[in-house]
Amino acid sequence: MGKVDAYHRVTVPMMSFVHDGRSFGPNHVWTNDELLAVTPEILVRYIKIKVYDCENAQPDIDPPLHHRASTILFWKKAWSYFMLNQITPWNEIAQVGNPTRSTAVNKIIKAIKKMEAARLGRPSQARRAFRPIEFEQIIEILSAYGDEVGIWMAAYLAFQFSMIARIDDTAKFRAPDLKPLEEFPFYGVTAKLCWSKNILDARDPPTQVLFGAEDWRYCVPSLLGSWLELHFLLNPEANEFLFGAFGLSDPIAIKSRAGYHLRKIFKDEEFVTELLGELGSHSIRKHGVTTARKSGCSKDDVDFRGRWKNSRRQQDTYADTTIPFVDAKVASALCKGGPVAHVVKEASGITDQWILDYVVPNMRGGLYCPDPKNAPEVLAVAVPVQVCIVLGRALLFKIFVSSPGDKQVGGVAPQIRARVLDAYACLGGRNTLSQGENPVKKIPLGVVGVDSELFIDELIHDDGAGGTGGDMRVRTGMERQEVRLLSSQVLHLRQELRNATCEHDRRYLLLRHELSRINKNVSRIAAAPARRQVGNVQQLDGAEQTGGESVPGATQVRTEPTVVGLMSRPSTLHDLWTEWILGTGGRRPASSLNANERGSVKSAYSFRKPFWDKVDEMVRVGMSAQVACDEIHRAYGQQTSITNILRNMRQDSKSGNSWPAALRTDHL
Repeated sequence: MGKVDAYHRVTVPMMSFVHDGRSFGPNHVWTNDELLAVTPEILVRYIKIKVYDCENAQPDIDPPLHHRASTILFWKKAWSYFMLNQITPWNEIAQVGNPTRSTAVNKIIKAIKKMEAARLGRPSQARRAFRPIEFEQIIEILSAYGDEVGIWMAAYLAFQFSMIARIDDTAKFRAPDLKPLEEFPFYGVTAKLCWSKNILDARDPPTQVLFGAEDWRYCVPSLLGSWLELHFLLNPEANEFLFGAFGLSDPIAIKSRAGYHLRKIFKDEEFVTELLGELGSHSIRKHGVTTARKSGCSKDDVDFRGRWKNSRRQQDTYADTTIPFVDAKVASALCKGGPVAHVVKEASGITDQWILDYVVPNMRGGLYCPDPKNAPEVLAVAVPVQVCIVLGRALLFKIFVSSPGDKQVGGVAPQIRARVLDAYACLGGRNTLSQGENPVKKIPLGVVGVDSELFIDELIHDDGAGGTGGDMRVRTGMERQEVRLLSSQVLHLRQELRNATCEHDRRYLLLRHELSRINKNVSRIAAAPARRQVGNVQQLDGAEQTGGESVPGATQVRTEPTVVGLMSRPSTLHDLWTEWILGTGGRRPASSLNANERGSVKSAYSFRKPFWDKVDEMVRVGMSAQVACDEIHRAYGQQTSITNILRNMRQDSKSGNSWPAALRTDHL
């Protein structure tokens, strides 16, 4: 549904109220006379009826019953779209202008907001921001899937978090907008969200930086590299949208599928919320904003990263939309543990060409065309080679992570992992690393801005200059970055300890729950009727009176015969049937008694035999014994005693076809 359709759907009931219940179709175009009939007084009456169920309500005293102020503001925006004088405020004297911009409408909205602040209005349905542990849980759960859905969603959400984007903005991310970081080609990549909601002009979208992160759950290059290689492997058809999983090429369909799987994660029993409140796709964007602000970034810097732009200040017209250091500073703040670069170890014998050939061959496939309009013969726009190298290094590091219990191991498709490991085993003498050593290492990066230039350098150097030209300001900035890195590592270790403690407590509660369930099941099994052998257990030496050979050291058991007899006072018909099939109280089943044994209990046996025969007959025609007993009880009366039921059944069995209708053989 488009914006205009949503506005029209909200405006139809209001216009019907204005015109005394007149019906308007979904495509109705209102005339000038119909729109001029709308006045502030009618709008206030309509709002009061919808919110308070009474047009005489007093907004300053009565609490709202149905809607929040945000909903009324959306109505106001939708109504204003169709008004004749959209930009003209309402003139109380001349009674002209836009009635939605009148003082009366604004006053009632303000009153509703005050009631909400006092917690007297409708509860808020807004989605709260993710807590870090909740976001990390989602990435871990998705990575554990190891299939297309898990790898796709993990990359999708990590990219959305790092770009402080909406879920639909991320769905519209296209292949031509993923490019290398020109000045520092091995330290990161750049992305551009041209279809973002807040982008209203072609020059608005900035080129934004994506760094790797020390914490793998926030590392966009490794998660994105894992997804893109699988994506081009499974979906080789032309598709400009990089998150077009399952061959989807419609941004709306991509967004809907991503939202569906995110809601599914919220219902997963492994996902544990840390706070109360609703969660949704906006929670990821709010989490990104909160993380950047807590890391010391200013509101203006976060607004720039999130592409919140306006034209109220003159500098918004003159300033370049791409400001590298401001964006890179926020991007590095969103990298938990600090930004890192993935560097291949020299002793591994791995080259960039090897990475292109064996790690990301599908991502590299095809020709890269920056402008598909100038090359219509190119059906698919592939990823630039330098981007493939950066993402391939991050993916290679992820493939070789094999510590026990590491949840990121499942974040790579099995076929890709097997292909890379086979190629790595064929390096032979070129690889001098020890067995099991990761051929890629993470190097922390420092991000500094000096003289309107962005400087990115490794925080661990072999020389004093470190590739910065000996600029004291740059070195001082790098030293501050090193201090922040160490502090971040300490905080990271503390967080890991807290997470481990929470996980231990959660598993302890699950264990107690499972033990309680096992105890209940054991109690049910113990209480169920069953045949039990009651005997005198003795240990015999040799093969005493067994007629067989003895086994040295073996324990042989002698059991006495079970008791022959019937229960004296059966309480239910079910007990009688159990007596016939299994026996009760250590006695043998009544069905297994021979002629001599039946003679010892002749009276009780003959008295109960008609019941046993009838239940056996009903079971043979398809009923269960439980249902058969219930039917007999129902046929002779629920209040009838067991003795009288047996007496009546004995009488009916002698007369042949005088059984109750529910128990007759032909009926059954």
